[in-house]
Amino acid sequence: SRAPRAGPLSTGRLSPLLAGRVAEAPPEAAREMVYIDEEIVAKTGVELFKELRRVYAVAEVEDYYKNAVWKDDLMKMDLQLVYAHAREAGAPYPPPLSEV
Repeated sequence: SRAPRAGPLSTGRLSPLLAGRVAEAPPEAAREMVYIDEEIVAKTGVELFKELRRVYAVAEVEDYYKNAVWKDDLMKMDLQLVYAHAREAGAPYPPPLSEV
């Protein structure tokens, strides 16, 4: 089996929960990718966590900050999932970061 292609927020690695469960997306699915502002994707650490909290209010620091290291890849993956679900549901754009 072939490894999945890296997405726009991916480093090419999959979380242990997704490894072996992700099929390669057909070409038409690539056009349906969820749009996340480049400004958000460029953030790291606590600033990226704030962006995640903006769309996923139950996010806990302990899940993304371990051994004094922020898990940026995991936060970006979760952001992609939350945005995908919101888009599918027709949800409005998240509130401004200043309101979080």
